[in-house]
Formats: sequence, C-alpha cells, structure tokens
Amino acid sequence: SSFSEYPYPSMIKVGNFVSIKLTKANYPLWKAQMLSLISGQDMLAFIYGTVKAPPQSITVEEPRITRIIDNPEYLAWTRTEKLLKEWIIGSLSEECLAIVKDSYTARYVWTELAKSVNAHYQEAKTPLEKSEKTKETGMSTSTPNHMHEKMQ
Repeated sequence: SSFSEYPYPSMIKVGNFVSIKLTKANYPLWKAQMLSLISGQDMLAFIYGTVKAPPQSITVEEPRITRIIDNPEYLAWTRTEKLLKEWIIGSLSEECLAIVKDSYTARYVWTELAKSVNAHYQEAKTPLEKSEKTKETGMSTSTPNHMHEKMQ
C-alpha cells in the first residue's frame, strides 16, 4: 500500500462546493452538496466506515534488530480523516456545530448530524407536507367533525 491510498485534497475550498451552512431546516440540501464533494474526492468510505484505520505502529525487521515504528499508512489515513472532518465541521451553522463539537472522527460527525439534524428536519417538515398534500388533493388529512356526526 502507499500514501496515495488515502486522498488528501487539501487545496479544495469547501465553500466552492457547499454553498450553504447546515441548519436544522436545510439538511437534505446540505447533505446533497456534501456528498457530491466527498464522493468526487473518493472519500465516501471515511463517512460510511468502510475504510478502517490501519494499525498505528508496525514492526520492522532488520538484521539483528526488530523495531516498532509509526505506521506511515496510519499517518496518511489520519491526515485524510481529519481533513474530511474539517470540511464537515466548517460547513455547519453554530446550532449544528454545538451538536458535534466533541466528535473525534468524520464518520461520527456525519452519523450524529444524520441522527440529530435530519430527525429534527423530518419532524419540522411533517406538518407542512400534510398541509401541502391537503392543498393538492383538496381533501383534509383528518375527518372533519361534521363527517363524524353523519357517520354515526
């Protein structure tokens, strides 16, 4: 394996790809932009957890001596992982940053945002969607009181 196994596109300006800060009201739009950026840089495996950290150290066998050294692949993996975490953190509003401020990895940040912010977004949009559905069909999503009286 080599260092190139873990991309490190440090010159990328996230704001050129992700035009909005994540709030509790715009999760799907933010997620679409972030996924496009992350996918385009071959880094999806970091947020999906399909690439695991290599061992932190390795054993090097030399004539008459065995040494344990820092694993260069682990250092490369860590660098890429931290960059991705910085991208995500940098695209958050203050309210969303507060949710993940103590997170250690990009995957954990991504997962927490999906749980917390997306759940809030889903709850917030449900009444609006019901209202929109009523307008489209001309029918109420609940039965009016006068209908209950006629049914009895």
